[in-house]
Amino acid sequence: MIAASSAWANESSLIRCELTAGIDSRATLACLLAARVQDNVVAVTSGAPDSTDMTTARRLSELAHVRHEVLPRASDDASQFLKNLRLRAFATNGDTDGKRAAKPVPTWSPGAFTRVEGTSGEIYRGFFYPYFGIAGIAPNSATRIVQTLLARRCRRFATVPAAPELKSDLEQRLAQCFAEYSAISGNGNDMVDMFYLFERTARWASHVRRSSWSTTRNVFLVPSALREAYRLPSPWGTNVNAHFSLVTRYFPASRRVLINGTRPIDLEGPGQLRLAARVAMLVGQTALQKMSKRLARKPATAPADLFAGPLHPVLSDLLGAEASVSRVIMGAAGVRRVLDEHKATRKHPALLGYASTLEVYRELLQEVAPGAR
Repeated sequence: MIAASSAWANESSLIRCELTAGIDSRATLACLLAARVQDNVVAVTSGAPDSTDMTTARRLSELAHVRHEVLPRASDDASQFLKNLRLRAFATNGDTDGKRAAKPVPTWSPGAFTRVEGTSGEIYRGFFYPYFGIAGIAPNSATRIVQTLLARRCRRFATVPAAPELKSDLEQRLAQCFAEYSAISGNGNDMVDMFYLFERTARWASHVRRSSWSTTRNVFLVPSALREAYRLPSPWGTNVNAHFSLVTRYFPASRRVLINGTRPIDLEGPGQLRLAARVAMLVGQTALQKMSKRLARKPATAPADLFAGPLHPVLSDLLGAEASVSRVIMGAAGVRRVLDEHKATRKHPALLGYASTLEVYRELLQEVAPGAR
């Protein structure tokens, strides 16, 4: 990770390090400090001036002796949605959330700067562990792991008006995956870690890396580090202390700055007790956030509002087309139900986002091969 950070300084004279109040971005900055390239680094943050991310990032920048800049938030623009959606559908083979197309069409400026981000760091922190209780101990049965993930990770899928055979296909895919992982290791956490590593890096993160306009680099996705991950002792969430080591060794001045304004860096170290404390805090914070949102009745996110407002007719045409994939999956009545529910409640932005990208990708294919299904 540190070697990669050093190499990135040779790509351009400016490294923009995305910095928030979270642990992943702090560990990323620590990598850059360890590589001694801080003279090339500018920390950047977007958000409200008084947000936890902004105030923490400013403090961390001061401690690291790097310049800090505020990134203006890109405004959502419904007029560019279809144009941007076609670009993203082409770049990702139709497998990305269409909400990203509400942002302006990206520009490609190679060499202007190298962008470094800290997403994917949860690979090494046992991201799926909270689904198995506060102790974070996954059962050693592949069948029980699949049942837990379906019930907790994929709980929304049960409410989607999809064809029963498609829901069965999801369960079969998960069962096949974990059957293969169980042949490698009989430890439940090991199976869960291997599954998440592949899904997170080979599928989700690979979309960004395939984008021709992207100059993004990520210390957690360095290929050599990912290869090493498969040789880590299980469970990774208790035995791996990459974040803790990076921050305490190379950015010790930040040790007293709370992560996300709530927990000390010392909870990120190795050990079952630390893991249990992190999971307990995460569960508590999530419940508190949900309660606060209900009490405050905050407005929905911008993409959700766009999908329920000016883009609703566009989505209705895309998903409701006679040849649409959405109608194959949900049926005409199911498509209408999802669209109507979202207009009334703003509850389906992700479903509509992924479905819209898939439909545009279908259109692109049919432009190349008319009549194809």
